[in-house]
Amino acid sequence: MTIFKIQDQEIINGICPEIPEGTTEVDLSGCYELETIPKIPGTVKKLDLAWCGSLEVSPEIPEGVEEIDFSNCIKLETITNIPESIQKLNLERCERLQTLPAFAEGVGEINLFGCKSLKIIPNIPTAVRKLNFGRCFKLEALSEIPEGVEEINLLDCKRLTTIPNLPETIKKLNLGGWEEIRILPILHEGIEEIDLSDCYSLETISDIPRTVKKLNLQRCERLNLTLELITRLEELEEQECEIIYPEHFNPDILSAKAKEKLAQITKNYREENPDQTSSSSSITTVLNRFLTEGIGQRSEESNQEKRAREIAQSTLPILEILEKNPHLLPLVDKIAGEFLAGCINQPVRGWSEVVALMAIAAQSYILDRLEATKQIFTLDYIAGFVSELPEDQKVGEMFEVEAGNALYREVHKMLVGNKTLKEPWLGVPGPISYEQSIRSFLTEERIQRATKEVESQIISLTEEDLAERICESQHSRAWGEICFFEEAKEINESYAKHRAEFAEKDPAKFTKQDIEKLKEIDLKQAEDLAKKIKGETLAQLARTKSGNQAEEFDGSKIQQEGVTAKPLTIVRVLSKKSLEPPVNSKGARASE
Repeated sequence: MTIFKIQDQEIINGICPEIPEGTTEVDLSGCYELETIPKIPGTVKKLDLAWCGSLEVSPEIPEGVEEIDFSNCIKLETITNIPESIQKLNLERCERLQTLPAFAEGVGEINLFGCKSLKIIPNIPTAVRKLNFGRCFKLEALSEIPEGVEEINLLDCKRLTTIPNLPETIKKLNLGGWEEIRILPILHEGIEEIDLSDCYSLETISDIPRTVKKLNLQRCERLNLTLELITRLEELEEQECEIIYPEHFNPDILSAKAKEKLAQITKNYREENPDQTSSSSSITTVLNRFLTEGIGQRSEESNQEKRAREIAQSTLPILEILEKNPHLLPLVDKIAGEFLAGCINQPVRGWSEVVALMAIAAQSYILDRLEATKQIFTLDYIAGFVSELPEDQKVGEMFEVEAGNALYREVHKMLVGNKTLKEPWLGVPGPISYEQSIRSFLTEERIQRATKEVESQIISLTEEDLAERICESQHSRAWGEICFFEEAKEINESYAKHRAEFAEKDPAKFTKQDIEKLKEIDLKQAEDLAKKIKGETLAQLARTKSGNQAEEFDGSKIQQEGVTAKPLTIVRVLSKKSLEPPVNSKGARASE
């Protein structure tokens, strides 16, 4: 190898000495006074003209040259030619360069970083693997990017608003500073690094491949934090992906989003049902406490922010179900009202019950809804399991709710692990407050025993068994409100007429006969509703099992037909026996 190299002081009147024949490498880097270059021999393979700050026009470059470096030639305006033999071309910070000749198809690496006057790139060679067009501020369009390209840097290409479809071979993509881009192109599996920093207008990311190892979303101010995006980012973090989050992505914002959604559901319900006096204060309180209380104890010390995000994001799908079934708001508010006292584990238990009922509402068909009742039955069963333990095994009244929440989580984990459940249930608690106080309670033997009992007494139930149980359980009212709103509405309206004679009367002036009459109306209404709900449940189940039809529950019909979404009035006082606390799944009486 013959190298021709000179220093800046050897340049006379801006002219380089003659380059000897047979030279394979020319190094004129740093010759700031160089203006004219003599003929370059055909034997040259590498040409280094970096930092030739006075060079305005490139020399004629012969065939055979494979690498050219014109980086930091800040006055360079014209590239005379690019031979087909070129494999690597570096034009970084050629700030005056406005146009380029076409690239030969064999070029494998092109660096145009900082070519801030360049408007058009004539073509992208099929052999290219690395493209660096960062800080090409005036670049207005890109041609199709061929398969095989592995790295693309388009940092601060502010005039670009769209990008052609990306090849599946991409490993690194830098779109930082794209101020106008709103939607990303499709990103393929295999990509490992993505920089979207300062994409101020970016609103949507359709998907992020699981292969990503580095992701920069810093200052993506308008990025919509959808549930899908949040979930994917959490999944990537679990795979040790290094993520720089946008400033507005934090637990407080996610919590605020959940609270805002519930407030909007409440507002919409009240506007559509002005005659209803139902409040949403209890579910609002439970949600607020679930989102914010005891985060330190419900997570590892080094992972509190991530856990807060997980808790907040877990509420969003539940609120979306409620949003589609707004007539259930009074029901969930009543349930939440039973779990306001005590430490954070009470609201966690209350939220778990709300979640279990929303899981039923999320289904469209009778068989799926009956299957979903297994979650609420398991929740009840675990509460009974904890309260009925022998005295020498109890955790004490102060920690029964904590023990129930933790055991529910562990049983669910085992049901998922042994594939008893096809899909994990929604909203099962994670780490709980004061878990250290009940750690000795969560023995492997106890978890296995509770799991086996749940499998044998709940999971193994047939659809017919589930139908009977839900209609006879303390959740029959909720089941009716979720599944048979229209059917119950007719009964409610008929009994409203019977109450009409009492509507204008001062309750203080009610006679004993008036009170007895109202009780009789309530009792008869409750009986009719219970009978209707059970009848409809069994009838739909029979029709579906016989294969005649699979009837879809359509909650949207309520709004479409302009029906007022009033909650069912199901009175549980059906007999003297039912005045007792409801029976839980183990046959024990649960206090209300």
